[in-house]
Amino acid sequence: MRFDPSERKGNKLLGLLYNASKFFVTYAELDGFEPCDNLSPTDPLDQWRLERLHQYLAESQYNYSIYEFVKQVSATEQFVDEVTNWYIRLSRHRVWNGDMHAQNTLFVVLLETSKAMAPMTPFASELMY
Repeated sequence: MRFDPSERKGNKLLGLLYNASKFFVTYAELDGFEPCDNLSPTDPLDQWRLERLHQYLAESQYNYSIYEFVKQVSATEQFVDEVTNWYIRLSRHRVWNGDMHAQNTLFVVLLETSKAMAPMTPFASELMY
């Protein structure tokens, strides 16, 4: 693999995560959001996102254990794309309206993603966390 400065995938990935975090924080502050540990989602979209999160976390743990950082970056890119291009777009109106389940799901997804990315991008993960 050759280094090509014109390919800045990391900038795009971190930019997407930053925008998703800002979206969440903006509406969470407006609604006085408090995270809940025992809130089980009823919406199929939330359930799908949390199930996909668990798959991503298991894949991350495996990739880190065998030192496959390239595979981990690809998995993270795919997961973040799903979060930003599918989940947030489809549940945006629910977050805007203060739906506790949507806000809590997005909170958990962003929090766990920042933890999973910490070995690759410690400073950006700390900022998100």
